[in-house]
Amino acid sequence: MLEGEFHMMKRKTMVIISLFLALVMAIVVGMNVKNTMDMTDILEDSVESQLLSISVAARELIDTDNFISYNSADDIRSNMLSYNATLTQLRMLARDTGAEYIYALKIVDGKYYFVYDTDLEDTALFVEYTPAPVHLDAFAGLESAGVMNLTDAYGSFNTGAVPMYKDGKVVGIVCTDIVDVFMNKSAATARRNAIILIISLLLAMSVMLYV
Repeated sequence: MLEGEFHMMKRKTMVIISLFLALVMAIVVGMNVKNTMDMTDILEDSVESQLLSISVAARELIDTDNFISYNSADDIRSNMLSYNATLTQLRMLARDTGAEYIYALKIVDGKYYFVYDTDLEDTALFVEYTPAPVHLDAFAGLESAGVMNLTDAYGSFNTGAVPMYKDGKVVGIVCTDIVDVFMNKSAATARRNAIILIISLLLAMSVMLYV
């Protein structure tokens, strides 16, 4: 009888210990997940602010009247000296701020085109482009930034865009791309740390239950 009560008490103790350890594990993992989410939000806000700040600075370098006059590659070639001067300034800004690309887009006959583009490897003028949601928001008059892992023919980026105005009307947008490697690395590190934490807690629980 005593032996049966002892085994019963042992089983109850094991259940209580297991529930307690499971609760501790849930709390620790939950706190780790929340901390990771908070840090991600802070990082995203920081990147978005950087994207918008660079885009606004780039907008100040562009002569709006010249921008409006560029409706084809031939228009740009007819004013190449001024165009190249602005493009050089934009490339210096991209270099100094660590931006991958700074570019300006406009709509001509319902299609979207690059007017300026700091890409050193692609020197073609007035190239047609398919805009992303962040670009469309800017064309709608919003200063928008997306840590959104935008993937297109040019790569994967975090993108920000601000509208250009003339007499209160949006005539184009100025955009900044930053390669999203840092965000991806941060997310991968957070996942790896979470897995290590869970494994460590499981091992600790197993040892405690065994003892």
